[in-house]
Amino acid sequence: MKAKLITIVVILALVLIYTLQNTEAVTISFVSWDFSASKALLSLGAFLAGVILGFILGKVDTRKAKKDRWEVD
Repeated sequence: MKAKLITIVVILALVLIYTLQNTEAVTISFVSWDFSASKALLSLGAFLAGVILGFILGKVDTRKAKKDRWEVD
């Protein structure tokens, strides 16, 4: 459990350092839509989206494994 906590803290520190070093504004163009934001917000948003998606997929996989286990017994 301690190794997991240390890993999480290290990853969060690296993401924070990366985010603080990339503060310049960028423009995103999609079809006729233009959006301007800082790289820091965009990269932090992408990281958080990945964390949330990973958490959801992990829960789905865990539930599927439990269901399969009950069907085998």
